[in-house]
Amino acid sequence: MPREENTRTCLTLRSIQLEALKGVSRETGAPVAELARRAVDAFLASRMADYSSALEQAGTAPSDSHLSTPVTHP
Repeated sequence: MPREENTRTCLTLRSIQLEALKGVSRETGAPVAELARRAVDAFLASRMADYSSALEQAGTAPSDSHLSTPVTHP
Protein backbone atom coordinates (compact mmCIF):
# COMPACT_ATOMS: atom_id res chain seq x y z
CA MET A 1 0.00 0.00 0.00
CA PRO A 2 1.45 3.43 -0.90
CA ARG A 3 2.31 5.70 1.95
CA GLU A 4 -0.02 8.65 2.50
CA GLU A 5 1.56 12.04 1.90
CA ASN A 6 1.99 14.27 4.96
CA THR A 7 1.92 18.05 4.91
CA ARG A 8 4.02 19.98 7.40
CA THR A 9 2.11 22.38 9.64
CA CYS A 10 2.69 24.31 12.82
CA LEU A 11 0.68 23.47 15.91
CA THR A 12 0.93 25.39 19.17
CA LEU A 13 0.34 23.31 22.30
CA ARG A 14 0.17 24.24 25.95
CA SER A 15 3.20 23.09 27.94
CA ILE A 16 1.09 20.58 29.85
CA GLN A 17 -0.20 19.09 26.57
CA LEU A 18 3.29 18.69 25.15
CA GLU A 19 4.65 17.16 28.35
CA ALA A 20 1.74 14.70 28.45
CA LEU A 21 2.34 13.76 24.80
CA LYS A 22 6.04 13.26 25.49
CA GLY A 23 5.12 10.93 28.34
CA VAL A 24 2.84 8.88 26.10
CA SER A 25 5.60 8.89 23.47
CA ARG A 26 8.08 7.43 25.96
CA GLU A 27 5.56 4.75 27.00
CA THR A 28 4.54 3.72 23.50
CA GLY A 29 7.52 4.51 21.31
CA ALA A 30 5.27 6.55 18.99
CA PRO A 31 6.65 9.97 18.05
CA VAL A 32 4.76 13.00 19.40
CA ALA A 33 3.82 14.01 15.83
CA GLU A 34 2.25 10.59 15.21
CA LEU A 35 0.31 10.81 18.47
CA ALA A 36 -0.98 14.23 17.42
CA ARG A 37 -2.04 12.89 13.98
CA ARG A 38 -3.84 9.97 15.63
CA ALA A 39 -5.62 12.30 18.07
CA VAL A 40 -6.76 14.57 15.21
CA ASP A 41 -7.98 11.52 13.26
CA ALA A 42 -9.94 10.27 16.28
CA PHE A 43 -11.46 13.70 16.90
CA LEU A 44 -12.51 14.19 13.28
CA ALA A 45 -13.83 10.64 12.96
CA SER A 46 -16.00 11.17 16.05
CA ARG A 47 -17.54 14.30 14.51
CA MET A 48 -17.72 13.55 10.81
CA ALA A 49 -19.03 10.27 9.42
CA ASP A 50 -17.53 10.94 5.99
CA TYR A 51 -14.08 11.46 7.54
CA SER A 52 -14.36 8.14 9.32
CA SER A 53 -15.33 6.48 6.03
CA ALA A 54 -12.39 8.09 4.25
CA LEU A 55 -10.02 6.77 6.93
CA GLU A 56 -11.44 3.28 6.57
CA GLN A 57 -11.08 3.39 2.77
CA ALA A 58 -7.48 4.56 3.14
CA GLY A 59 -6.81 1.78 5.65
CA THR A 60 -5.82 4.26 8.35
CA ALA A 61 -8.86 4.14 10.63
CA PRO A 62 -7.83 4.36 14.30
CA SER A 63 -8.44 1.30 16.42
CA ASP A 64 -9.69 1.32 20.01
CA SER A 65 -6.08 1.35 21.19
CA HIS A 66 -4.79 3.74 18.54
CA LEU A 67 -3.10 6.07 21.05
CA SER A 68 -1.19 3.33 22.84
CA THR A 69 -0.02 1.26 19.88
CA PRO A 70 3.69 1.69 19.13
CA VAL A 71 4.62 2.87 15.68
CA THR A 72 7.13 1.02 13.56
CA HIS A 73 8.72 2.67 10.56
CA PRO A 74 9.92 0.70 7.56
